Amino acid sequence: EKMFEISPSLKKIYDYTSIFPKLSSRTFRARLLISYILLRDLYGSHVSTSLMSKAFSVSRNHLIRIRRELQKYPELIKFVSELGVSYKELNDLDEYVIKLAKVSEEV
Repeated sequence: EKMFEISPSLKKIYDYTSIFPKLSSRTFRARLLISYILLRDLYGSHVSTSLMSKAFSVSRNHLIRIRRELQKYPELIKFVSELGVSYKELNDLDEYVIKLAKVSEEV
C-alpha cells in the first residue's frame, strides 16, 4: 500500500494488469512486483534480481519466470511506456524497495 502512495503510476500499472487473466490471478505481491519491473525496465535502469527478490520475498526463479512472462504482453508494455513517470517518483520508489530489501535481510 505504501508503494502506491509513493508511486501513483505503480498503482495504475497494477490496476491495468487486472485485464489480463494470467496476471490478475497472481498474488498481490507478484502483481506488485510485475508492476515494479515494468516501471523500472521502461523508465529507469535494470534493477538487480537479488534486490527485487529480497524486497518482494520471491525466489530468483520465480522472478525470472515473471520477466519471461511479461514479454508476452506488448499491450501492457505500451500502456506503461505512455504513462510519463517522473524521475522523482522512480527515485522515491527505488529508495523504498531498497529499504524493503534491507528489512527482509534482517529478518
